[in-house]
Amino acid sequence: MKSALFLLFVTIVSANFETNPDVTHLTDVNFQTWRQEHPQSFVLFYAPWCGHCKAMKPAFSEAASTLPGKFAAVDCTKEPVACRGQAPEGYPTMRYFSTATWSDKDEFEGGRDANSLVKYVQGRLGVAE
Repeated sequence: MKSALFLLFVTIVSANFETNPDVTHLTDVNFQTWRQEHPQSFVLFYAPWCGHCKAMKPAFSEAASTLPGKFAAVDCTKEPVACRGQAPEGYPTMRYFSTATWSDKDEFEGGRDANSLVKYVQGRLGVAE
């Protein structure tokens, strides 16, 4: 019974991540355009089968709602062109990009909760908490 409830919870939370308008889901088609229009961005590179990615989605979605227009996600199993050059060594990989060319990128290695994500992005943006 507990495992069924957990599975239901994960399914509901994943649906929120997928439908949250504050998380831009990048594709091979929109990746370059979005990148140029949002030079300062925090991007989650993930694989849907990854348990750590599934666990990360609720916090990422919550953080995205705090700072709209700064959070994006790429499903690397469906969008190989968008993931190419980012070379995620594992999933999830989160990176903050600070230029339109995205040559300046920092891999996020902090806490996996929404508050840690928001504080990190605010710090990179120079925004007071």
